[in-house]
Amino acid sequence: MRTWILLLLVGFSFTLHAQTPFAPVGAEWIYTQGSCCGPDSTIAVLQVLSDTLIEGRTCSKVTASGGWFGCHEFVQYFSVTNDSLYYFNTDDAQFHLLFRWDAVPGDSWSTPISQGSFIDTLDWAVSDTGHVVIGGISLRTLTIAQDSRQGVLYCPLNGVITEQLGGSTPFTWVYAACDGETYQGLRCYSEYIFPQPEPPPPPPISWINPLYPQCALSTGTDEIEGAEWLTITPTILERGGSARITLDRSMVGNSVLEMRDVTGRLLATSPVTDISMILTVMHPGLTLIALRKDGSLRAVQRVVVR
Repeated sequence: MRTWILLLLVGFSFTLHAQTPFAPVGAEWIYTQGSCCGPDSTIAVLQVLSDTLIEGRTCSKVTASGGWFGCHEFVQYFSVTNDSLYYFNTDDAQFHLLFRWDAVPGDSWSTPISQGSFIDTLDWAVSDTGHVVIGGISLRTLTIAQDSRQGVLYCPLNGVITEQLGGSTPFTWVYAACDGETYQGLRCYSEYIFPQPEPPPPPPISWINPLYPQCALSTGTDEIEGAEWLTITPTILERGGSARITLDRSMVGNSVLEMRDVTGRLLATSPVTDISMILTVMHPGLTLIALRKDGSLRAVQRVVVR
């Protein structure tokens, strides 16, 4: 038996790309939605349809064109200043800091939020930084833990946050007591969704979550755990803990295991050379382990590191 140890790299150094807005006009995010205790049932579609000027700042106006939002206060206006992303709070008519893209591990900040008469404060802490290149553009990433100080509202963003793509959930406030219309993950992100002259130019960023073969809801391979091909035990680990990967013998040869974060960033790969391997994950949060044979996706398993 061979042992496979995957260690996630931290502290990437890179050259910052030219300053961009939060996301350009024409950007579109598609998220899976479902209830807390049921299957995926619909998709939420968020789009930047225009820029607008608020108190002298150019803001991206994000519109929800699909999905359920009964539990959520949708954040519409975002502004980028230097290396920081702000949202405009329509209740107090002020801009508040959401993310500092130049942060380093150990940095923290707080964001006041409100939803009508409900008021809370989000405390953010950065544990890791990095970057991912999509469409030739280097996008920064932050690995973040987030807590609701008053326990009234929260923004369900933990783990890896990527410039423009965001994270596994959108930038939105949720009632702490609400368990409906839960965001299950970012399916895809693209730019320039509006009609373009023929032939249309390729979008600078077009990203699809490797868990899903398409942006729409489907019942394809992505929705199947593929336990007959790949099992991982345990799937909940402490940081630095190990799990055993067991594979079907037919997967040995011409197969590869991929480790990805929730944004789809490829973290490590390893050829399948044995039916049993050991996985060690140092990165907190959700990690996806995908099995491909002859280039085709056969199974995806999730590992959570606390």
